[in-house]
Amino acid sequence: MKSMKSRIVSFVLILGMLATPLAALDQNSDLFSNIDYTKGKEIRVILEGNQLDFDVAPRIINGRVLVPMRKIFEAFGLSVTWDVALRAARGKNATMDIIFPIGSTKVEINGAQFELDVPAQIVNGSTMLPLRFLSEYMGYNIVWNSDAQLILLSKELIIEWRYGGFEPVEPFKEYEINYINGYKTN
Repeated sequence: MKSMKSRIVSFVLILGMLATPLAALDQNSDLFSNIDYTKGKEIRVILEGNQLDFDVAPRIINGRVLVPMRKIFEAFGLSVTWDVALRAARGKNATMDIIFPIGSTKVEINGAQFELDVPAQIVNGSTMLPLRFLSEYMGYNIVWNSDAQLILLSKELIIEWRYGGFEPVEPFKEYEINYINGYKTN
């Protein structure tokens, strides 16, 4: 029996698909069509179909993926500064001002305070920020594939076709499974 949460997620996905023109779904399906799901040595981040290269590899700390501040802020269109007095990373654009104090589970966005599961921290000389919190707040869909150590990010629906195996009856054809924003579709 489906849980209430999974029913709500399914309902929201269906509403999103109904509200999205079919042409847009076709266009988005190409964005992540050539993703290599082979597990690598490091966590990979794919933003709008392009892999981001980091000077310090993303890492999982207390169940959250942290990524280098400068690269992710710039990729999201934020200017990057370091506030010496606050000992904090700051990202700004015309509509957003985000401050991540190092070692604090509090983050300030446009003057409002939010709680983080994992604080921003310095690792190997690089300021690392929790990716999911920042991405979702910036309006990105995010998909984590633990088998491939892969994160997909997009402002649009993330449409993937993942290898599904072989059909259980002859002629045993290979098949793929369609996922939208990380949720398996029928």
